[in-house]
Amino acid sequence: MPRLAGVLLAAGAARRYGRPKQLERHAGQTLVRGAAEAALALTGTLIVVTGSEAEAVEDALAGLPLHCLHCADWALGMGHSMAAAFRVLTRAPEPFDGALLCLADQPLVREAALRRLVSAWLERPEAVLVSDYGAQRGPPAVFPARLFPALTQLEGDAGARSLLREQHENVRAIEMPEARFDIDTPADWARLPADPPR
Repeated sequence: MPRLAGVLLAAGAARRYGRPKQLERHAGQTLVRGAAEAALALTGTLIVVTGSEAEAVEDALAGLPLHCLHCADWALGMGHSMAAAFRVLTRAPEPFDGALLCLADQPLVREAALRRLVSAWLERPEAVLVSDYGAQRGPPAVFPARLFPALTQLEGDAGARSLLREQHENVRAIEMPEARFDIDTPADWARLPADPPR
């Protein structure tokens, strides 16, 4: 079986939301812990990238077998957080075959949804797998190891969009309606179903 690492982005200050959304509680746990537990079910190694409220985020993850990585440049955008994590993965003693990228603000994305994504990637592990949630595509996503060096060079707030454009012939998408619901504003939170899918 290919070795799959996990990267969970939980560094943002959530300015539009007004407070650290990764620390909000849903279905009895913080968003960041729920996302971490879902990713850990499918990966042997999980890196959680912290930035704003790093100490509180680490406290919310206490007891889970993961590695918290504080990104000093988190405020410059998601690309910097991703680059920091992939620099760690490129230096791993045993190489990984791919990495599952997740966000802390998609509370309906749970293990079952991630398992569909990873299963599709295992059919073509040289491809990039992204989630299709109707109007757009994006995380969760799986990147093959051949792209790790390029991911270490990301900057700004566009994430890996430019890299995905370059790799368009090697990008596959699967339907992921769970990922359509992310938390950006208090109004988003008000629409969040009380019970997440399993």
